[in-house]
Amino acid sequence: MDRQIVYPGQILPETALLQMAKDAMIGSAKLAAAMLGTSTIANGFAVTPTGPASLQIVVAPGEIYAMANIDSLAFSTLPADTTHSILKQGIMLDGVTLSCPAPTTTGQSINYLVQVTYQDQDSTPVLLPYYNSANPALPYSGMGNNGLTQNTSRKGVAIVQVKAGASAATGSQVTPAPDSGYVGLFVATVAYGQTTITSGNITQYAGAPLLPSGVLQSIQGGNTTYALDTGAVNACAATFFPAITALVDGLTLRFKAANSNNGATTFSPNGISAAPIVGGNHAALQGGEIAATGDVWVQWNSSIGGGSWVLVESSGGGLQVASGTKSQHAISAGQAQAQSVTAFTTAGVSTALTLTPVPAITAYAANQRFRVKFGLDSTGADTLNISGLGAKSIKQYDFSGAKVAAVFAANQLADVEYDGVDFVLLDQLPSIADFLNTPRINVASAATVNLTTSAPDTRNIAITGAINIAGVTVAAGRLYFVTFLGALTLINSATLVTQSGMNITTAPGDTCILRATAANTVEVLCYTPGIPQAIGYLQTTQNMASARFVATDYTNTSGRPILLSVYASVAASNILSLLVNGVVVAQNTINNSAPGANSTLTFVILPGQVYRVNSVVGLAMWTEIRV
Repeated sequence: MDRQIVYPGQILPETALLQMAKDAMIGSAKLAAAMLGTSTIANGFAVTPTGPASLQIVVAPGEIYAMANIDSLAFSTLPADTTHSILKQGIMLDGVTLSCPAPTTTGQSINYLVQVTYQDQDSTPVLLPYYNSANPALPYSGMGNNGLTQNTSRKGVAIVQVKAGASAATGSQVTPAPDSGYVGLFVATVAYGQTTITSGNITQYAGAPLLPSGVLQSIQGGNTTYALDTGAVNACAATFFPAITALVDGLTLRFKAANSNNGATTFSPNGISAAPIVGGNHAALQGGEIAATGDVWVQWNSSIGGGSWVLVESSGGGLQVASGTKSQHAISAGQAQAQSVTAFTTAGVSTALTLTPVPAITAYAANQRFRVKFGLDSTGADTLNISGLGAKSIKQYDFSGAKVAAVFAANQLADVEYDGVDFVLLDQLPSIADFLNTPRINVASAATVNLTTSAPDTRNIAITGAINIAGVTVAAGRLYFVTFLGALTLINSATLVTQSGMNITTAPGDTCILRATAANTVEVLCYTPGIPQAIGYLQTTQNMASARFVATDYTNTSGRPILLSVYASVAASNILSLLVNGVVVAQNTINNSAPGANSTLTFVILPGQVYRVNSVVGLAMWTEIRV
């Protein structure tokens, strides 16, 4: 950096002071360029709604770093210097408020671009005193005593303004390009009829050269190598700052993907010609490796296919790997699907089977598991020797959990797992008693429940849902242990036969056995309520007067018996009757009674029954003991 030399007693010309300021500016500019590069960069300038909200936005203070002439105009008595350009700093110390009026056409919107540029401004005019050689005690006012002010400061300022785009149908409006010399920072979108701008209307301009909060913070945040993907499906593109101008081996970039890929994909940083992205196997992507909004890391390798971006990491996407050939290698999905490292056909002779996996195992270890295709029938004394490490007995578990000789057939596919002593056959042939030990699965209720497709391999089912069941699709001879998880009705019929010959209303926890006496014909056996049906158990006395009316049918859908009690206050005469399923089951008749006489009925309503109370006079009380 240049420095001016002065000497004791020297009369200091103004050019020396001016040159000192100029030298300091040039030195600082060169240091800034070494750190930031020579591309335009902005820091700060956050854009927020006004408070209270309006159709204006507030741009916070900030700085812009941009290349400019050392001096486009003379700097006092120093001449202009337009031959050399340096990185200058433009400062905006105070925020500004910008107006963004709504469009005047229904259904349209406008994108407003907040843009900034650098500018030199001569300012702070002052009426300066000048030396008066004729009368030193009385200085001149202004140069030559002209009485005119002169600017005393040359400021590097950041000029911020808003540029309106063309009004267009909402969703099709376009953000205007920055004016010459300006860079875009943020976009505010305003729709017809909008009266306030919120933070949701403000977005960062694509390609905005913004540092997050400073150089060190930028380095820490990694934003110089991170950008948002602005490309299309299978064609990623991003703009980085400083701009990427050349590709060198080892260059690592990151971007947030705009789209998920569904096939071979390319990447272009800062408009550089797109090059393919390859996976860890150095093969083209197949689809699903890049997820929308996922973080993607790529590294340039000029030796792969004439130059390719290697996908180092991609959050939310599948990771391509080379096929594993050693015991510590990862395997690809293709290898896993084919079980190419665990599935093999046995060789050897009767009782002494062998297996030769690739890669070979170097020692037996508990939990080693292989998918095998047996080449021979079992003999009851069979062993398996893997990778020549020694023969181990082949066992299976019996009903008590004890290990016994394995039973298998030639060409049978099965898993075998080493337990530290023997190879245990996990896919053993079924025994006749196993149907009692099948796991319970849930089967959704339906008008016709298809057990052939929903429960082909179990005998223990739980019926979910609340759809009434009128029939079952099932093969003859099948037997099921059933638990009901909700309230529904089993509708008695010729193909769904209940022991009582009546419909059954289930409750959670009820159980039964279904036995198929013929194809698609079942009988309900051993029906057992999950909750005791005694009246009063887990029930309460409820005043139903406000929800019940005479001459109206009601159905007991509670799954439990209800104890019904009604009475009427009779002034002269009344017939109080109870009908269950349309039949009168109780009746109380009063003729010419004294005023204040009561007419009362009490009856038990079973689950599923329809009940009605008829009365000439209104009821004084209707209570039910129920859940």
